Amino acid sequence: MKKFSADEETFRHGDGFFRHSPAIDFSASIYPEYTERKIIYIDPEKLSHYPVTPDLIESRLASYHGLKRENIMAFYGLTALIHHFFRYFHDKRGLLLEPLFAEHHRAALLSNLSIFRVPVNAVMEDPHMIRSFSPDVVSLNSPVNPTGEHYGTEQIEKLLMESEKIGASLFIDEAYVDFIGKEKRLNYEILLNTYDNFICGRTLTKATGLPGVRIGYAIGSAGMIREMRKMSIPWMIPQYYSEIIDSLLYAADMKWIEKERNYLERSLGEMGIKILGKPEANFISFRITDKETKEYFSLELQNKGFLVRDISNFYGFMQGDFRVTVRRHEDNEKLVHAIKEILG
Repeated sequence: MKKFSADEETFRHGDGFFRHSPAIDFSASIYPEYTERKIIYIDPEKLSHYPVTPDLIESRLASYHGLKRENIMAFYGLTALIHHFFRYFHDKRGLLLEPLFAEHHRAALLSNLSIFRVPVNAVMEDPHMIRSFSPDVVSLNSPVNPTGEHYGTEQIEKLLMESEKIGASLFIDEAYVDFIGKEKRLNYEILLNTYDNFICGRTLTKATGLPGVRIGYAIGSAGMIREMRKMSIPWMIPQYYSEIIDSLLYAADMKWIEKERNYLERSLGEMGIKILGKPEANFISFRITDKETKEYFSLELQNKGFLVRDISNFYGFMQGDFRVTVRRHEDNEKLVHAIKEILG
């Protein structure tokens, strides 16, 4: 068996709250406040039995999206789905469109794929490029993590057409899509009626601001969902998730996020800070260029009571690159003031 080896630092993630809990957390890109938090009572009797199948959860998800149950498969979080999906392509060839959530790379390594890593913007400009790598699976984020660009139905269709010609499947990680206006999101009905070579990965973590509740799910063709079910393990989802799914599906109002994102983008720009990419989700990435400042930037912010995400471990990024989550205006103002103090 091929030994798996990877630098742990490469796969670190952004939630440092429990290490620095007094700080205002701009590091984890989740909704900063969920207005319908409820006390969840778990009947001990239900914990004395094995969980039933996730039929109810999948039916609720299908109804919410106006899809058939055969097009939905629920998982214990989106990360579990990513690993499950890549196992299906064990020992094959994978094309990762970077930047990309690090678990795609880890899942590909663990599944012993031959891996090619290519900038997503290059492939979007020339989808024919996919053919030159002859992949069995292509994987991307939309919105892109950590820069926030979003690709619509027409752009994704071009990737699907090129992938279909060479028998490749496409995984679209939509972890942050709930922060995009509904008019910009993928039209699943069109895609499902036309293509059978894709899976969209969704999560309820980000929009609810409840990352401790691990509900992820796949939206895809009935054929691909059937194949994924063949590899599934029993008891993937706790029983009580079936009782809280309805309260999680309808997220809080997101309209204010665009206004606050524009405020942060404008404020950082006025300080001479370079914005990375074209953010459309609930976060902004930027680059600190001063050699001395970028080395201690996140530590100085932490000392001032703010957590930000160092994204230098993302493919294609470097020391001095950071991501911040869009929070309510009061918090955003405090962050801008703190950055101004650091930059002098």
